[in-house]
Amino acid sequence: MPNFEFFGFGENRTKCLIETIKEKIEISDKVSPILCDVIFTNHKTVVRNARNINAPYVRLTSTLKDELTDLIEILHELNVDVEVMILDKFIPAKLSYKEE
Repeated sequence: MPNFEFFGFGENRTKCLIETIKEKIEISDKVSPILCDVIFTNHKTVVRNARNINAPYVRLTSTLKDELTDLIEILHELNVDVEVMILDKFIPAKLSYKEE
């Protein structure tokens, strides 16, 4: 379940980025099958660097390591800063966790 988290972009820019990402995923042969699993989270925050300059970024988290490269490429085309986090696992609420 890839999660695109937006920090410091503002409401309108975030909506625009989300729509563009959705469109790019839909036309991608490699990642379009996972579109229904993609999550978009808007953190309504202000992000500034040490010089007090706006520094918005997208955090991409996922357990799907194979798809990350293609999703990162989509973000690269949008000219945004990206932070990538590979998750060990995702545990859906409807399932209980059982140590193997």
